[in-house]
Amino acid sequence: MMSNKYQKSLLGMLVLTLLIISACGSNRTDVPKQVTLKVLTDHKYGFDNNFSTMFKLKHPHIELEVIELPFDYNLTRGQQVEQRMKFIDEQRPDLIVFANDQDYQLAAREGKLLDLDIHIKNSEFKLGQISHIVESLTSDSDGKIYGLAPFFETNVLYYNIDLFQQFGIDPPHHKMTWKEIIQLAKQFPNKGSETERIYGISGFPSAADLFFHIGAAEGLSLFDKKAQNLHVNTKEWEKVFHTTTDAIRSNAMDITPSDEFVEDKFIEGRAAMKIDAPWLSSSLELSRKNRKKFEWGFVTLPTSEAYPDSSAHIQPMDITTIYSASKHVDEAWTFIQFVNSTEFAKVNAHYTSLKIPTLPQTINKQDAERSSAYYMLKAGKEGKTALWRNWPGSFHLSFFELFNAQTQQVLEGKITSDEALHQIQAEGQKLLTTK
Repeated sequence: MMSNKYQKSLLGMLVLTLLIISACGSNRTDVPKQVTLKVLTDHKYGFDNNFSTMFKLKHPHIELEVIELPFDYNLTRGQQVEQRMKFIDEQRPDLIVFANDQDYQLAAREGKLLDLDIHIKNSEFKLGQISHIVESLTSDSDGKIYGLAPFFETNVLYYNIDLFQQFGIDPPHHKMTWKEIIQLAKQFPNKGSETERIYGISGFPSAADLFFHIGAAEGLSLFDKKAQNLHVNTKEWEKVFHTTTDAIRSNAMDITPSDEFVEDKFIEGRAAMKIDAPWLSSSLELSRKNRKKFEWGFVTLPTSEAYPDSSAHIQPMDITTIYSASKHVDEAWTFIQFVNSTEFAKVNAHYTSLKIPTLPQTINKQDAERSSAYYMLKAGKEGKTALWRNWPGSFHLSFFELFNAQTQQVLEGKITSDEALHQIQAEGQKLLTTK
């Protein structure tokens, strides 16, 4: 039989144990609450592949329900946008990941997105480190920032170092203008058979591609703000047209339609320069064994005297935003912080793909000098409507066909530049009205 003293001791230990257990239970604030975030994105597979797996490992208490935004190719651009904005309000998500800054800007103007300025200021994230794309993330309507982008895309100007040395020509450098690049291309010999001759620059499928590249660098607009009226028959565009036709007539440019299967003249070592995406670096390395070996490098895209430090080609990708009526703002911001962090960027620092990490400090020291060209220019809003990816509906294909047909007649001496631009303006306006 237990003594009273022992019973009291046992009872005291039991009470103490219960108090400890109770205290531990009441202080378990370190266990996060399980939350499910609804995410709208253009590509579910791409989102899961790029973001979901890593995020869930870091934050297992946050589930991601990923839903694709609708995209109907049979609709006009205006109808597509209307459908997508309506879908956002119907779904009432927590996060929206935009593939382009046009939809992002519209959603911000319509009040569908949460202002991130306060969250950014209260975090370790510094806007200064993404100065090259922050202009595209700043709202057109109120100057606030409603989203951050872990990746961006741009092109660069590749050049064949060996060819420049062979012909004693100074290689291109950063921030050259299009006129300077064309003059550089003209210095290479343009004689010889089609299978052996050297081109100054390659990579343009048509005259229209070259024309709108130059126009974008000059900061020219192709439409009015509502994309309802075409503005191609102007003095500024006329200068660009003359620059384009002059370059093609010089025979220094390789204009090869994209539907023709031909070997890449730059990879073959028969073009001194080419404008292309970062993935060309990977192609050049992979093809070393099967091609003529040559040293190569790249510099920034051509710019203009008016906009020497920016480019309309720089496009933020996977713009992460919070829906204005989200019930899980803190968890949604946790996601945005993670995918825009240095930790995430270092794992995804693949400079040979279409996507480039937004944070420049993730560049390996070995690649720093070459890859710095990606970050040297800032995303410019001027000239964006000169790029076909920002055009409404299926206007792109029809307008390119019209433009190239008229330009060819100018090159053949059948019509003047003024006549061509007048026809392009008139017929192009009709095409725009029906798209």
